[in-house]
Amino acid sequence: EGMNAVESENIAEEETLEENIEIDSNIEDQINSEDKVVFLNGSNGKEFFEILCEVAGVSKKDGVVIGDSIDYSSSNENYGIELETNNDNEINWISIYTMLSDKNDYENFFIAISRLEYNNSNRSECFNWIHDNLGKEATTKIGDANFKLYNGTSGNPILEVFTDGNEEYQKEQLEKINQ
Repeated sequence: EGMNAVESENIAEEETLEENIEIDSNIEDQINSEDKVVFLNGSNGKEFFEILCEVAGVSKKDGVVIGDSIDYSSSNENYGIELETNNDNEINWISIYTMLSDKNDYENFFIAISRLEYNNSNRSECFNWIHDNLGKEATTKIGDANFKLYNGTSGNPILEVFTDGNEEYQKEQLEKINQ
């Protein structure tokens, strides 16, 4: 059962139209996701995780691939480090905390965050902000990274670094994993 030239041309046109619609929706998704920075461009999560582990004296562990992200996590009796990246090791979330109660014992660990390099990072601004706010509740934005200091339930400080698009990204990852 052969098709005539007109039928064949109509099918080709329909397929091209479907492909164009699919491309348009992909571009729309990209434009919408670019509204917010999801990853810190220029950052190296694996390398930075290892630096934090050295400063805290916790064991370096390999990242665990979960969906489209790599999770790094390690802790000991004094410190905890959690860090999440994409498959290119660009960071979108870091959380560090301490179980120590004396600021003199843990300040250097928190200040180590100022060593994080990414596009538009500012080491001295980060260093000064952490130094001035450690032990308080505070937030700031340096380049594309948001910084949030607060005290956990035990009263010990927690520092989170995250991108504007982090929450939506986390939801998308959970949805993918739970499908």
